[in-house]
Amino acid sequence: VGPPDLDAEWDDRGIDGVYRFLNKFWKLACDSIEADVKATPEMMTSARTGLKLGSMKSGELKKLTYPEAKRLLSALGMLRE
Repeated sequence: VGPPDLDAEWDDRGIDGVYRFLNKFWKLACDSIEADVKATPEMMTSARTGLKLGSMKSGELKKLTYPEAKRLLSALGMLRE
């Protein structure tokens, strides 16, 4: 929406939900670190591409992510060519 003092009604009701979500996520991350949780092979495999994330080299990762980022930005109308 933008700054609360310009052009729109400011409604802070959604902030509580975001705050709760971030707290739950932070707690989950901290609990995982404390419990020394290790990633499973399923966690390290991309559901969309089937590629094993830990086995990719930096160049391979760039080749995969750049076209996706370009497609997304183009769809959003933000990419200038």
